[in-house]
Amino acid sequence: MADKPRRVLISGALGGLGAALTRTFLQAGDHVFGLYRRNSPPDELTRAANVQFHRVDLSDDRAVANIPSTFLDVDILINNASEQPDIEITHKRSLGDFDRQWQCGARAAIALTQLCTPALLRRRGLVIN
Repeated sequence: MADKPRRVLISGALGGLGAALTRTFLQAGDHVFGLYRRNSPPDELTRAANVQFHRVDLSDDRAVANIPSTFLDVDILINNASEQPDIEITHKRSLGDFDRQWQCGARAAIALTQLCTPALLRRRGLVIN
């Protein structure tokens, strides 16, 4: 555990890797701010005192701009959100589907990094993509 609890923002905090990261940082005593889009957080995570969740569609610029400011004042930003279709149906997807995938993944990572940069610089933090 770190000397002082770190403040960690994780996008895609409830998916496979995101949920594992959320649990790992919580177990280390850090404060986790989790962004999620689909399923509600499980009770085991919402009961933790050092976690907050915010439901947001990262492909929506207005929704990203309305992420609570407390979520952006972090030591670590983990850009984990993505929209991954089954590879078998990739050839059946529209270009609009790919635009949404781009917005939810790469574009959202850039936007979150921009929003967190003042705190990351002040705290000498880091970004994990």
